Amino acid sequence: MKIESLSSGINAEYGGLGGFINSLLSWKGWLVLARLTYSVYLLHLGLMSLLTAGLRAPQKIAPDFNYATWYLGVLSMSYLAAIILYISLEQPLAAIEASTYRKRK
Repeated sequence: MKIESLSSGINAEYGGLGGFINSLLSWKGWLVLARLTYSVYLLHLGLMSLLTAGLRAPQKIAPDFNYATWYLGVLSMSYLAAIILYISLEQPLAAIEASTYRKRK
């Protein structure tokens, strides 16, 4: 049942009958997140290892609030590092690549 509803939704999107869902999925803000997501994926493991290695004592089982703050802190630091990586490395290299492989007329 779920597969049929998902496939009919995909077919409606493909046929241009998506309506609100089509405008939501076509939002330009997703492009920014898509460019940063892979960098966050690459950076978060090293960041978590660095933060864990800096602990002075093993962490005890604590309430969920501590885990939530740890998660949000790592997430925000990962996205901040990804933005810096994108601006300082990925964007200039993409511009160099575009100018190097530009089609000549």
